[in-house]
Amino acid sequence: MPLDEWTTSFSPRTPESEPLPAHERPARIAFDERRPAHQQFVITSGDGVEREVAVTAFPLFAHADEFVGIIAVFWREGA
Repeated sequence: MPLDEWTTSFSPRTPESEPLPAHERPARIAFDERRPAHQQFVITSGDGVEREVAVTAFPLFAHADEFVGIIAVFWREGA
């Protein structure tokens, strides 16, 4: 599944319920800019419940000049 399709499936948005553009999401930043990123936002999980989450994403390199992907870790805030 493409990255943006996967992240959009959770309807990510700001705490004020504004849609969170793809270019502001940690996974997209790690992928496009090859740098770590962290952010807190609201999603609608697979069970339809709104949750506040924190996400940290960072790029993976096999060698200094060989980008191979990203890792994104997310967790519920306040849990």
